[in-house]
Amino acid sequence: RAIDAAPTSATVLKLYAARSRAGEADAVATLSEWLDANPDDAAVRLAYAATLHQGGEKDRAMAEYRRVLEVRPANVLALNNLAWLYHEQGDARAIELAERAYARAPSRADIIDTYGWLLVQEGRIDKGLGLLEQAARRANGAVAGGSRRRGGGVRRRLDRTMEATTSAGHFDE
Repeated sequence: RAIDAAPTSATVLKLYAARSRAGEADAVATLSEWLDANPDDAAVRLAYAATLHQGGEKDRAMAEYRRVLEVRPANVLALNNLAWLYHEQGDARAIELAERAYARAPSRADIIDTYGWLLVQEGRIDKGLGLLEQAARRANGAVAGGSRRRGGGVRRRLDRTMEATTSAGHFDE
């Protein structure tokens, strides 16, 4: 096996991808077994966290993203994805993590999208909407109708949020 001959993060990630594409139910074991022996491997841990996240294992994914950040505190994907998971749980740390990711990668559509949406959710509509529009332009419209992760219709959701905010007397700065 390639992993036995040349054990590297890249080899492990390629093996995981191949096993996953082949539909092997235990493909994720490739990552977890590697991490047992190489706990500080941020690249493999990030892939493991993303796999858990996509599989709906949010608590485990958050723990893994936090471990990535212990080793690589500036990892924008870990910051971004952990920010979103925190947001889903109503954790106030979400906006700070999204802002850190945005400060490090202000041109990445996925990072801009998360930060913009979290700003909208906390009532900073103008700034958030501006960022969401920027993300949509950068992604060539991929985010414009709402990213799949957000459950669709960013514009519709913003309109509803703005209506509720206006009727409640709250305005963006």
